[in-house]
Amino acid sequence: LGVDHRPHPRLTLTAGAALQRFDDGNLRRRASARAQWLLAGQPRWVVGAEALAFHSDRPRSASRPDRGYWNPARYREARAYTAVEVERRPWDFSLRLGLGAATEVDADGGRSHGQPHQWALAVGRDLGPQARLQLGLGGSGAGLGLGGGGSGYWRRSATLSLHAWF
Repeated sequence: LGVDHRPHPRLTLTAGAALQRFDDGNLRRRASARAQWLLAGQPRWVVGAEALAFHSDRPRSASRPDRGYWNPARYREARAYTAVEVERRPWDFSLRLGLGAATEVDADGGRSHGQPHQWALAVGRDLGPQARLQLGLGGSGAGLGLGGGGSGYWRRSATLSLHAWF
């Protein structure tokens, strides 16, 4: 469930909540929030801050085996970001950069901290009035997800998507 509110033409506020039930009976309660300010309209340039938090009622612990998914008891994340979008029909291009901090607590009371920094690039093309193709690349985590592994969490992604309106 999510809601966006625009109290000013340049300000967008977003809030979300989710309940996620996993096949092992774990129920995760998640909340998110974002505030975004439009600095320029063409190209579109925004700055913002976002936060995410969740609580799992059956987290992994020394007495509960790992089910193969990341499952701390509590997780908190905050990030400041900026994003630029350029539109040259039928193409559009976007870049997003963010700096973040996170804390997680496992079921045994262990606490860890991370830096979920983020980058994302995307290019899209209109295929017609009812379809758009988009290619995206991104990374997040320690070293912006560019590191070669080792300790610390990181993620890299490549996406190819087709959006159709009907």
